[in-house]
Amino acid sequence: METATLTLGDVHIPSSMLQRHGMKNGARVIVEDTQEGILITPLTVRRQKDAIARAVGLLPKNSKALDVLMDERSRDREIEENATSSR
Repeated sequence: METATLTLGDVHIPSSMLQRHGMKNGARVIVEDTQEGILITPLTVRRQKDAIARAVGLLPKNSKALDVLMDERSRDREIEENATSSR
């Protein structure tokens, strides 16, 4: 069992765990409060697309909102990756 360190709301996860789950420093995660405790899972592109796909039915037909959202998210991802790689 590996341990993490809590500092003023930040969680420091051992690099071996990050590597095992394909995560890099600064990766985005989902934090959920469960009955068992706090659950931290990687925020992956697949999870984002799944969430968007579930919401698609809420939009009117021929809506360009999803295209705009996906384009914006792609730009955000590039910015995040550039910022992470320059550290």
